[in-house]
Amino acid sequence: MQSYIPNVISVHCPAHLMSLCIKYAMEEIPPHIMELIKDMYKLFRSGNKKHDFVQTQREFNLPIHKILGHHKIRWSSLFACTERIIEQWDALYDFTMKLSEDRNEKLAGKIYDAMSQVDCKSYFHLISAVLQQFNHFIVFIQSDDCILTSVYEKLEKCYINIASIIIKKKYLSAIDIGKMDLFNESQYLSFKAFNVDEYVRNALIVNDTKMFDFCRTTYNFVMQSLMQILYRFRGFDLGFLKTIVCLNPINVLSTSFRTEKVHLLQELMQHCAILIDDDRHSEDILYEWDQLHIVEHNIQNVELNRDDPIKFWMFIGSLQVEGTGQYLFQYLPEFAVNALSVPSSNADPERRFSHVNYVKNKFRNRMTIETLAATLRAKQEVNNQKAKNGGFITSKTMIDAITLTSIWPKRDKKRIDLATEDLPNAVSEFMAENVWQQQIPYHDEESIEFIEICTDDDQENEASFENDE
Repeated sequence: MQSYIPNVISVHCPAHLMSLCIKYAMEEIPPHIMELIKDMYKLFRSGNKKHDFVQTQREFNLPIHKILGHHKIRWSSLFACTERIIEQWDALYDFTMKLSEDRNEKLAGKIYDAMSQVDCKSYFHLISAVLQQFNHFIVFIQSDDCILTSVYEKLEKCYINIASIIIKKKYLSAIDIGKMDLFNESQYLSFKAFNVDEYVRNALIVNDTKMFDFCRTTYNFVMQSLMQILYRFRGFDLGFLKTIVCLNPINVLSTSFRTEKVHLLQELMQHCAILIDDDRHSEDILYEWDQLHIVEHNIQNVELNRDDPIKFWMFIGSLQVEGTGQYLFQYLPEFAVNALSVPSSNADPERRFSHVNYVKNKFRNRMTIETLAATLRAKQEVNNQKAKNGGFITSKTMIDAITLTSIWPKRDKKRIDLATEDLPNAVSEFMAENVWQQQIPYHDEESIEFIEICTDDDQENEASFENDE
């Protein structure tokens, strides 16, 4: 693509890269743990077992939550499954034990035997401790806000938190993350000092052959997670994400940062060369960067949301010289807003694709493009109203438009009160207007009879039924 569009910017989805890190790191966990997660979900496919399990949950005073299934296409699926199993552990253990003894069910017995292993619950706590750091980053990256200026910082934090499980924190804080030596054994913590929760720590100090295997798995699992992050994110050599931090409002309002980190802006301009017209344009942007100190004091006194870089730079671009009306900053704010418009992940467009796929193929097969576009616009407007007003308020016009009487108005039931000789014509007219089966009252002088009106399809069905007889 770069041969046709030289200045194209390639930004991989960080959330998807993190999900790949989880996938390959989980290969260090014994296979029977993943098999146990799948078996638990299979066990509760039956409605009867779900109902019986609710009773067990109440006995243990646990939340009435269902057991989740692991879906590979869901980024946070495995972490959610692990958390739910830990939460419902006591109820699951008791339920599968009774089920295997009373009903002699093989799957329940298999789950009970696996949960009875001394290291089983420790593995779930270990997985939860590591995946929790991954999940924090994945949830952050799916935000609807402009978060590009904070992605690199969050990625570093995720990496350091995982590394701190087996590596000394003093070493982590003293060295640049890109130069960290993961294989420096002198900086490793002992098994008993691993930075994990109390349940996993108690399992690590047990002097047993099986628990020694657990200690080794803990080390391999954490190391594989770190190696995957380094591999997927190019050893933190992320030029665009690393340099765009200079557009963070907090950094912009720091005099020392603007002076010492001006090279970040220059490097960002190189990554976003498509936004730069010529050398003169580049010089104008750098000049306005140096002039930010003029309005720094005024900006500090303005109530401005510094967590939203887009609004911050739009405010900078709206500043004018008193009396002349000339804009103080013309080139820098425009460049900043354009650079921040690069999508931080593919989560948002993928949701749109899923929505289109649902309404086009699964929900309403014949929905036109115009209706689909209107649906997406209406959904976005509702989300905007929620963000602005704290909730979407329906107007009286909307309510009146979606009532039963407005969508399906009632039809007046027509009665046929004619002479006998006019009855066939009246019936023909009535059948042309009504396709459903009705009973038409027919009046004569002596009695009242009801004539049953049938559609053509009904007549054909009756004829075929008579032939069969």
